[in-house]
Amino acid sequence: MSASILLTGATGYIGGRLLRSLEEGGHAVRCLARQPARVRPTSATTEVVAGYYMVAIAYLPWAFVARNDNHIVAGIFKQIGTPTFDYWVEIGVKILTTTYVAIFTYQTFLAALQRTSAGEVWLAGTKYLPVWPTRWLLPLAGSLMIAHLVLRVLADLARGRGDSERNGTASPT
Repeated sequence: MSASILLTGATGYIGGRLLRSLEEGGHAVRCLARQPARVRPTSATTEVVAGYYMVAIAYLPWAFVARNDNHIVAGIFKQIGTPTFDYWVEIGVKILTTTYVAIFTYQTFLAALQRTSAGEVWLAGTKYLPVWPTRWLLPLAGSLMIAHLVLRVLADLARGRGDSERNGTASPT
């Protein structure tokens, strides 16, 4: 099994030249980059990976909005729907979101399983650093998000449409 070499800074002066040298040496290289489009690999054995902090930047605002029970909604449904329709649209959107997160989590689970069985390591200086355990962070976070979303749907279904009365809209009869 040949190990991948992790290279950071491949978009810079030294990192770019080091990438070329590693590729010419026949090494499998994984480049961690904030701007993956700026990395110019010349070998098919080179993989460019965006930093995982980008996932946090994308999903943390969503988690904040969900935690405070605020919503980003398309107002078109509010104009044409009754409170009953709005209620079921909210439930449907939450179920659709749960399905999307479940598919994403399943894919990251399969990738983590593959990396774990391969015993993935990165070359850090002169030693190999096992990094496969970090691949389980996304499946774990996704599973927790799925659990949260399922509980939200169940709570909304248990609460029923009575919330619309408390929000100042007419109750469906």
